[in-house]
Amino acid sequence: MAQLFDNLRLHPDACFTIVSQSELLPDKFATKYWSANVFRTVAIIEEGPEKQKGIEAILRKYSPEHVEKGLNYIEGAIHKIYVLKLEIREATGKARKK
Repeated sequence: MAQLFDNLRLHPDACFTIVSQSELLPDKFATKYWSANVFRTVAIIEEGPEKQKGIEAILRKYSPEHVEKGLNYIEGAIHKIYVLKLEIREATGKARKK
């Protein structure tokens, strides 16, 4: 992981691609799909309220029934957790619907 974060500090530009609803179309030798590319700058948030806020947002989204337990866990583990902030510069998308 150290190499990844060293690389991000030196070269914070990144691209993230999402493909959804893919379906093979064998008779057309093609694929039906939806996709998006997001071009962004990645910032490593190493400490402070922004880091805490990011971790808590993930906790509330994926473990809403266990927020109190999660907050206790975060308190003991926050120094081991990396938070990456993605600042989107550009987004593109395309699809093949037929």
